[in-house]
Amino acid sequence: MSKKKHKKEKKGSSSPTLKVFNSSSICESLLSIGSWNLTTNDKKLSLSEGCKEILDFTDEKNIIKDIKEYITPDDFIKLESAFQKIIKDKTDQIAECKVTYEKYGARISKTLKIKAIYVKQKDNNTIFGTLQDITDFRRNEDDLIKAKEKAEQSDRLKTAFLANLSHEIRTPMNAIIGFTELINIGGLSTEKKQEYSNIILHKGKELLTMVDDIIEMAKFESGQINISKSETNLVKLLTELFQYYKHHRTNLKKDKIEIHLSIPPEKSLQHFYTDPGRLQQVMSVLLDNALRFTEKGYIQFGYELKDAKNLMFFVKDTGPGISKDTLKNIFTRFRQIETLSNKKYPGSGLSLSIAKNIVEMLGGKISCESVPGEGSTFYFLLPLNITDKNSEKEITKESINIKNFNWKNKVILVVEDEEVNFRFIEAVLDDTQVQLIHAYNGKQGVGLCKSINKIDLILMDIKMPDMDGFDACKVIKEYKKSIPVIAQTAYTLPESRKQCKDAGFDEYIAKPIDIELLLTTLNKYLSD
Repeated sequence: MSKKKHKKEKKGSSSPTLKVFNSSSICESLLSIGSWNLTTNDKKLSLSEGCKEILDFTDEKNIIKDIKEYITPDDFIKLESAFQKIIKDKTDQIAECKVTYEKYGARISKTLKIKAIYVKQKDNNTIFGTLQDITDFRRNEDDLIKAKEKAEQSDRLKTAFLANLSHEIRTPMNAIIGFTELINIGGLSTEKKQEYSNIILHKGKELLTMVDDIIEMAKFESGQINISKSETNLVKLLTELFQYYKHHRTNLKKDKIEIHLSIPPEKSLQHFYTDPGRLQQVMSVLLDNALRFTEKGYIQFGYELKDAKNLMFFVKDTGPGISKDTLKNIFTRFRQIETLSNKKYPGSGLSLSIAKNIVEMLGGKISCESVPGEGSTFYFLLPLNITDKNSEKEITKESINIKNFNWKNKVILVVEDEEVNFRFIEAVLDDTQVQLIHAYNGKQGVGLCKSINKIDLILMDIKMPDMDGFDACKVIKEYKKSIPVIAQTAYTLPESRKQCKDAGFDEYIAKPIDIELLLTTLNKYLSD
């Protein structure tokens, strides 16, 4: 502003601040704030350049009329009331309003904060004020509120999950401990012992599934899940699931439920490029749910060609069905806790969320249709990747008779710090006539390996005092590279497998140990 103009303002203006409010300011632009004034007698409104920029005004003609069209009707009534209160009570006021208008064909909405101060003057009383664009502030505030509500909801769900988890762990543990004590008391018939042993085994597997679900969800959250695609024989995979669940329904005393497998006749669809382990995992989750909830009727599962680009897998049951409210959140983790806790259906509330994550990682989508009282059908689509091979190398798991193995002249060094785990291996291998040597930690295992010439194989735990399995294996492989060392560990994450390979282990067996897998693996190295 020039000195000449400044002097004129000092001499004659009855409202010396008006010209100042009409001037542009860098500070206004940076803060998205502008200033204004309104004379109460003639209702003349003046806006600074900052205000005009916020409101996208280019001139001051019919400003009040234009503003009325910008502001939503409810907010305009509030503003009129606020201004009347200022004039009547001569008090400061703060208000917010929303303006909407079109610019270049786009509809723009803003949230504005208005501050007003009443100033009594000799000739014409004036209301001075500021106008600030707080659209981003309110949007961020809304986002924070939503995030806070989401976090609080997640915390409530986690609390419910932990409470339910405690219940779900104690329930099978009660059966495991109780029936074990009954067996130890003695006086039971062979049939009763077999029945109780089956219950203990079944409940133990329930616990293991629960632990696996928790670990799996943790891996998803930390981005540690890997997908390993390969040629997959769909017919074989689903047929094995069919056979398993026909047997499993007997264990659950649900023989009356029919299980049907639906496979399309097209041979070109029988070989598919996907992650077979993950596909089986998703199908198992859906079949477990179907068998758990269905009390009568049937379960049908299979796949079909959805379109030229997708295969559709499905699991259909005649269970109780799912309500619309529950259906909306059926794949949300922990949500099942809200609907299933305190009911007869156990579960961690994680399995369907895990299934959804896997399907999405495979490039597909999962959904559910359900009618309460009639049943549910789960669908998931996977991209159609057909292999052109008619056959593939398949690994079959056959029923194994321990008495068929005779390792009379073989010596196995078992490096295991838990006595009960060694006793288990000892019991499994009792009929094979193999000689076992027990070391309680890696350091002792290395010492025995150095002092004993006749060791044919080493079974090595990983987590042990003094020296862990990784270090012990490395030391042993430095001077006795020919001895096969097999890791048997409760560490099951992919990085643990890689660590075992890097340390020099020849094989990897996860705990709890599958007896058939253990015997097959040992026989690979001990058979003549």
